[in-house]
Amino acid sequence: TLLASVVGETSSCGSLAALFDIDESEESEVSTCSELDATSCANTSGCAVGEAFEVVGEECQSSTTCSSQSADDDGDADDNAVWEALCGEGFNFTEEIERCMVMSDEGDLDPLISCLSDSCTFLGTLMGGALSCLQFTESDACQADSRCTWSAESCEGDSSAIFDVLFANMSDSCVTGQLMKQSLACSEASTEAACAGDCSWQTSWSCGAEDVVMDQFCELGDLFVMKIVSNSDVLDQDEKVFMELMYTGAECDAQTSESDCGAVTSEMLSTDTSATTTSATTTSAAAAAVVSGSLQLTISSDDRADMCEDTKLAVDGDTWVVVVTSLTNSGVAMTGVSVGPLTCSDVALLRGRRLQDASLELSFEATFSDDTSASSFSNEVEANSATLVSEFETQAASDLGVTVSATLGELTVTSADDSSSNGAGSTTLEEATVTTTVTSTDDSFSNGAAVRGTLLGTFSLAATAAFFD
Repeated sequence: TLLASVVGETSSCGSLAALFDIDESEESEVSTCSELDATSCANTSGCAVGEAFEVVGEECQSSTTCSSQSADDDGDADDNAVWEALCGEGFNFTEEIERCMVMSDEGDLDPLISCLSDSCTFLGTLMGGALSCLQFTESDACQADSRCTWSAESCEGDSSAIFDVLFANMSDSCVTGQLMKQSLACSEASTEAACAGDCSWQTSWSCGAEDVVMDQFCELGDLFVMKIVSNSDVLDQDEKVFMELMYTGAECDAQTSESDCGAVTSEMLSTDTSATTTSATTTSAAAAAVVSGSLQLTISSDDRADMCEDTKLAVDGDTWVVVVTSLTNSGVAMTGVSVGPLTCSDVALLRGRRLQDASLELSFEATFSDDTSASSFSNEVEANSATLVSEFETQAASDLGVTVSATLGELTVTSADDSSSNGAGSTTLEEATVTTTVTSTDDSFSNGAAVRGTLLGTFSLAATAAFFD
């Protein structure tokens, strides 16, 4: 996807890039384990059987999972590789902790922290907050130290100082860092009123023990993500134009009155797109429209893993064929319809939606040469929705060997003509065959609390444990 290709480019992210250097063999191992059933998982080295709960309908249902289990003797090496990336080639975390420990004083930790800072600025900042702030038991004393913050009747290290160091040598072109910084800023808002600007107030449901638990929080807004991603040098001009189309469509969807809707203009891109505009204007047939839709599915975890394999979601893949065949058999006219690769998302990614009878969202996008054809397609899909889901359930059982219950999700028609009609300077798609998709923002970026927890958990636990050992 566009988002994956852009955030995957971390060469301009400085120290932050170290957090995203994932060993390919480990990534492959995780993927392999997730595809195994319980019996095969238990008999496969490096994989472990577990239990997960997910929201299905209005209840929490358990399912068996298979995940990667890293060997214990690899843990220290993997941890030190991260520290070496953050602190410099040849840096040994354990040795530096032991060397600086001799300078520690029971009543004064500053010599220890100073020693750690001299060896690695990031480590000194982390330990300065993790250790120094523990000595304060009163709010006033805690807040008097710039490294600390008072929270929930205890004194903790101010995490913002840690992130300041992480982001210090990051350039403005680091999309990953820009998304993380804004995510963290959004996570500070605790009310819907405070969650404004580039943030979005969300409601999600999860399983707490055996009960469905509702959670509300402030996270990164999709429009901000589109704006940042569109300015990345990784994208070519056609992809930037497609991003502008998606951005304008999202802005239109957010409007609640006819006057506000008509006032939306597409001014997201800073690059000069006059050549593309001229081409689209002189050839009216070049304008394109996109219909985005989804099937909300209830399916077992094993069948879900099988249905959502990348090769099956690709154009002409088994799952893709089932969707297209189901559309055709339900009476939807498919002449001139270009259906792109499908995408899957589990229930944890369905943020901001109402509770649904589904554990999986199977999404598709169909591209058309004009908006009239796109609207007709959308109307036909809705009119034949009952037949469509029945056909899909039948085709999935016969061709994929999976049992699934389906309902039709929301359909959205995005027209390039709509963005071009809003005024000169707007751009449209030069080609009508673009099938690149933009997926929802991954939780690791959109949810600032998750970002904060992951980063602080990775470093604070390791550093503090080493100190007390």
